[in-house]
Amino acid sequence: MSADEGWTRVKRKTRQNPSKKTHTAKAHHLPGTFTPRTHGLLRPPESLRADHDKIRAQWLDSPAHEALIRLIDSHAQDLQIDKAVCLGIGTFDPEDGGWEAKRAATEKYSKRSIECIFQEPIFTDSDKSFLTSLGHRIVSSPAAYSLIDDTTLLLAVHLYRPIYAAALKLNLPAIFIGTGWDVWDTLLASLRGV
Repeated sequence: MSADEGWTRVKRKTRQNPSKKTHTAKAHHLPGTFTPRTHGLLRPPESLRADHDKIRAQWLDSPAHEALIRLIDSHAQDLQIDKAVCLGIGTFDPEDGGWEAKRAATEKYSKRSIECIFQEPIFTDSDKSFLTSLGHRIVSSPAAYSLIDDTTLLLAVHLYRPIYAAALKLNLPAIFIGTGWDVWDTLLASLRGV
């Protein structure tokens, strides 16, 4: 059939040099320094405490709290946890004014108390004052890494890989809440182009 009879001929595209899709995943490099915010409207510790009390009451009444208690009772009852180390939880007074419900609500149903230790380079003075008013301890980086042992609950969600490496270098914790290896495997595979 000729082109003048209303037919259009479709030419096949050559596949000799198909365009290759390139994935450019960026490595998660640790920034050189972290500093707390010192400008803008900073909330006083009393305001942080009021938010904490409100959110804590909501948490204690939630089905998620009950589910967590059942999970701990069924899987961690025999562990001897005597401290919780929290890394990189961020400030309770972020620059945008919102406060995510970031908390380390860890209780063990035994007669032993759990010391809560926080390491966060961007804590403001209000953050530090608030946490110490709750009876918690603040340490400067990298002091918390040497406190992690087999009696530790480690809370370290969405941190840089070098921080995880430093935190887990000396000892493994009894319980770890953080970014799973599957996430790192996926990231590393994308960086290698797999």
